[in-house]
Amino acid sequence: MATLFRFRAPLWSSFNEETFVPGAINPGMTRLPNGNLLMMVRIAESLRTPIRNARIHSIRWDPQFDYQLEAYPLAQVNASDPRLLPDDV
Repeated sequence: MATLFRFRAPLWSSFNEETFVPGAINPGMTRLPNGNLLMMVRIAESLRTPIRNARIHSIRWDPQFDYQLEAYPLAQVNASDPRLLPDDV
């Protein structure tokens, strides 16, 4: 199992919420000009406790302010598919 250094994780530089990694997706590999192989994966990171105080929280990227948390009233959100935000439903 790989070690994740939280102090290097982009989300931890923006806010102090506990997260977890549900998976790694979109693997890719290429051979570099020097012959080495470069392998990359996209890490999916989620909030450990997205629902608090009758609100559901999601992570959003803002180019000016870095990663941000947004909160939506739980009664207005269909959380059956966590990939969708309120505007997508």
